[in-house]
Amino acid sequence: MATIKQDLTKTPLKARSGADAPFSLQFTSQTELVTAGTSIVETVGDCNMVTHTPSVYYYGGTVTRQNSITSGSYVNLTPNVATIDGDGTITRLASGVAKFLYTENGVTRKVECDLRDISGTETVYELSSIVSGSLAEHAALQIDNLIDNTMTMGTNGSLYSTQDHATPTYVRNTNFWGASLDLTCISPWNSN
Repeated sequence: MATIKQDLTKTPLKARSGADAPFSLQFTSQTELVTAGTSIVETVGDCNMVTHTPSVYYYGGTVTRQNSITSGSYVNLTPNVATIDGDGTITRLASGVAKFLYTENGVTRKVECDLRDISGTETVYELSSIVSGSLAEHAALQIDNLIDNTMTMGTNGSLYSTQDHATPTYVRNTNFWGASLDLTCISPWNSN
């Protein structure tokens, strides 16, 4: 897993070099199964899980932007290993380390994602379904009912259309998937 972060306690310089950019990138990984040994279905709490052991797996996932003001673009440096869409979702094509550049407002950052196969006795858990009638199902539906297939991370993913900590100015994104929720209790910025 690779994480690129910036210390937000420092004021960005006007020169806008890569180290002074106001946004950061983070690779959020999730376990992806390649091959399974023994598979067992079991209920754990409110979830029906399929457990695979031993197995071959890798850590796939998504590149997310933090403190991003506008949309940028990705350049794939390893197209034989993986692809990346405009929302940062990675699709693995082969075992290896994927490398991408992301450019926003003239600032470019690099992110590497380790998508190599891992073999071992570690158990891989896959969510099969949520137990019908459970509290987990009810909670999931409260979010799932706000999202549809026409939404994208670029348009519907950011809570703010403007988030300027210097002035301070915070304008809510009217296209945010959760715009109908009262999120006024959530701070628009944490200086830590």
